[in-house]
Amino acid sequence: MKQALVFADRSGTELSPLNEHYCPAMLPVSGRPVLEHTLTHLQQAGVEQIFLVVPNGDISIRNYFENGARWSLDIRYLNARESDSTDRVRVRLGNSLAAPFIAIRGDVWRSELRSVSEAAAPYCKVSDQQGNLFELWHNDQNSLDALDWSPKSNQAHTHRQNIVDFDPLCHLNNYHQLVTSMVLDKASMHSTLAPLALSLGAQTRVHPMSVNDGTTTVGDFSCIEIGAQLSGTNYVGRHCFIARGAALKNTVILDKTYVGAGMSLENAIVVQQRVVRVDLNASLDIKDSFILASNRQPWLKKWSYLTAERVVAFALLLAAGVVNALSLRIYNHSLTSRPSRNALYAAVTGKIRLFGRQPCTEDMSGLTASYPWVAQYYKLEPGALSPAKLAYPYTEDPILLTLAEIELSKKDSWKALMINSLRAMRAMVQAEQHAEQALGA
Repeated sequence: MKQALVFADRSGTELSPLNEHYCPAMLPVSGRPVLEHTLTHLQQAGVEQIFLVVPNGDISIRNYFENGARWSLDIRYLNARESDSTDRVRVRLGNSLAAPFIAIRGDVWRSELRSVSEAAAPYCKVSDQQGNLFELWHNDQNSLDALDWSPKSNQAHTHRQNIVDFDPLCHLNNYHQLVTSMVLDKASMHSTLAPLALSLGAQTRVHPMSVNDGTTTVGDFSCIEIGAQLSGTNYVGRHCFIARGAALKNTVILDKTYVGAGMSLENAIVVQQRVVRVDLNASLDIKDSFILASNRQPWLKKWSYLTAERVVAFALLLAAGVVNALSLRIYNHSLTSRPSRNALYAAVTGKIRLFGRQPCTEDMSGLTASYPWVAQYYKLEPGALSPAKLAYPYTEDPILLTLAEIELSKKDSWKALMINSLRAMRAMVQAEQHAEQALGA
């Protein structure tokens, strides 16, 4: 079995502020992470098993590549340690990694994997001007310490002949040049006469009139509204939205970013609410979500919350049934009463929310004209259980209950769901205690 040891453990501090959203190995180039390009080259070279060294605590690489089956690879993960050199990682693997094998950095860009005979080890041809190595073939006599990522790697590279062939990704300007050059390279491949002005991903909507000049590549599931202006060389990632009136020129828009109307960007890298001007070496956070914002899809969070809410409602319904079966006498206003259990069943089936506003009583019906906040109370979504009554179980004051309902209404809040669930369980326990006291009396 042909094996490879791939180091993707850079923290990316030299690429700040992009490292707040991406580790260097996961930076997208041509719509795919840098590391994916490296693994594809290794698979094409006949490698079957890869030992992948990832940053300690990072889950983005594991979640994306999983066990490597999509690339016909067997990927085994190792967490990087601060005290470990590349040779020490090799020692940690022991007999699991047998020489000869390929040792390579996976968090740098290469257009191809150099072909070289295993007998030619050590293979140190791919290096920067400072002598840092990024690829080598290893046998028992060679050290891997040349692959350590040192501060020298962060220095500028001014003598690269072709950034498309190889780039260590040490600076934001390098990354910007790489992405835009790949856009031009991809456009030229489609036509021998003239570059393709617009390249679109799957389920992407862009009006051709938006492209004034130059070349633009747009990733999957993105939308550029008619009226947006694109000029120069631009790259727009996946799940992005560019609003009418926005203007892009020589700009890289990374995944899940919303660019609002009137926003003008030039020579920039944009990641959600952060704008980086690579020509000025400056970055800016945009606080106004109408201009720039994260375009993360909220449906998954909403679906997971509603599912959790139904599970909690089912657990409360079971607990109410158990308490009711064990008790000979239950107060009608407790959570174990039949009306409360019917409401919990409605929450389980999704007809109403678990926690929300209760139907107004006669005492509360006359508050509308007197108190202005009651109108806001009526706008709250109804639910099976009232957070206000769970928080203040011994009061019937309508003013307190309406104000508390407004204050405690935290829609789709996981913290509120947990607190209200604990209060509901406490209310059931107290109902059982009252029932026992009533029987004893």
